[in-house]
Amino acid sequence: MKATTEQIVSALRVLSVEMHSEDGVANAVVAEAADRLTLMANLVARHVEETKEDTEQMAVASETMVEATAKIQSLRERIKRLEEAVDAYRTAYTPDGHVAPHDCFATGPKTGNPIEDLVACPGCCAERKAKEANP
Repeated sequence: MKATTEQIVSALRVLSVEMHSEDGVANAVVAEAADRLTLMANLVARHVEETKEDTEQMAVASETMVEATAKIQSLRERIKRLEEAVDAYRTAYTPDGHVAPHDCFATGPKTGNPIEDLVACPGCCAERKAKEANP
């Protein structure tokens, strides 16, 4: 049968009191051993608790990271679809490739369709009409 740490400490404490040595050094050494064993057991127990907490936090962080990675991938796919929608619009409505910086396209929630919701800027419309009038 294997004794527990508490049983060993208790036995050491009994020994430190009941054993007889001429100078008492043996008694002091056994008592010190019981104290140190108690300290080590407490440190190990605290370490085990901290490790449990760390493991739980790591599991939560890992789950959060998986969710964030999935969200990032979803957003990348959405960006790709939107870029494709813009490219399709530019191909359909600006065949000459004209794109005015910063204000060429505006979005307006009209239909819910990302391609149909894109509207050409007034400058592009005017430019197109001028080209059609003066070929």
